[in-house]
Amino acid sequence: MNAKGDVIWEARPTGKDAFAEALASAKKLDALQAKAAKNPDDLVAAANAALLDYKGRSQRKKPDISEIEKHAQVEGADKDLVASFNQAKKSDAIMGAVRGARSDGGEAIYKMFKAGDAPPKGDRMEIAFYRYGVDGAIKAKDKEAANKMLEAFMAIAAKNPRFKERAEKDAETLRKQIADL
Repeated sequence: MNAKGDVIWEARPTGKDAFAEALASAKKLDALQAKAAKNPDDLVAAANAALLDYKGRSQRKKPDISEIEKHAQVEGADKDLVASFNQAKKSDAIMGAVRGARSDGGEAIYKMFKAGDAPPKGDRMEIAFYRYGVDGAIKAKDKEAANKMLEAFMAIAAKNPRFKERAEKDAETLRKQIADL
């Protein structure tokens, strides 16, 4: 929270370093917002504040993405904040596609995969992305993409002994569906 009592940063610190990073980001955001408020013509300060604010929202409603994209285009905006925003935007899109996979049959994930988008290795959405992406590829009758995503799904599942057996049963059914395409 800032001095006014407004929540300005949300974090789920998993350790001392994560907490310290979240606190440092919150302090930086507070300073950037104050600087932008004092100097309304300072487009760089406003851009940096908006980009950092976007990163610090995990439960609060995020601002309109098109507005933040405009801030990312401001000449002189912090390159690290722009890169962080672009990664967060990609993660948000992946999360949205995974959440919508049950209603669209994995279609959005399949389209993302075909466009070359995927969660970074080790991301918590990775296993769901590939699993539901297989469904989308099957729906699109794309054997090659279905097999690639199934392979990725199984590689991730193999790392989790408690999930591996269930994934193998799931994969057996999926392989039959892929073969029938």
